[in-house]
Amino acid sequence: MAGTDPIAAAEAAGDADALFVLTAALLTPARFPSVLGDDYPAACAALGLQAYAEGYGLVFGQDGLGARWTVVVDDVSLVAVAISSWDCGMAYDLSPHESTVVAGLPGWPLDVVTRAPGVPAPHDPEPEEGDPAPLVPPSGDDWGPAQRRLGADEVALQWAAWRDQVSDGSTGAPAGTVTAPATGDT
Repeated sequence: MAGTDPIAAAEAAGDADALFVLTAALLTPARFPSVLGDDYPAACAALGLQAYAEGYGLVFGQDGLGARWTVVVDDVSLVAVAISSWDCGMAYDLSPHESTVVAGLPGWPLDVVTRAPGVPAPHDPEPEEGDPAPLVPPSGDDWGPAQRRLGADEVALQWAAWRDQVSDGSTGAPAGTVTAPATGDT
């Protein structure tokens, strides 16, 4: 697997065997893309994988022709270190060893908004006879389990901010709201 070095990308452009790693995600019992399912076994099933107790790493990339690929590896620690390094702003060359590759799936099951420099725009690979359909991110057009999970995840992310907007409960009004004094006959 190759990184996203522009010079290497230019040299390997057109090479269908090269893989330019764009990003990665964990697929473990404790952490998985919830848009794939409500629990770990469902998320694995969405990708056609057995629910392996140690979990998987999902590596999203493009080949030298620009085709989208999801490479599933069983070296979860390697993928976790790469993600942590990237989150800290550090460079990390995620190149799993061939022996750790469980599956190479066409397409991406999640939205990936970046692309490898120097290669054609991301597109689904041409399927050969008997190949599975390329993975695609959940559609936002229909409401279903994926959209419910995305909504629940967004609520979880925003919950602390929303709580800060609510007062201590003495008036029941949001913080910063001015209430008029009570008037009336006593």
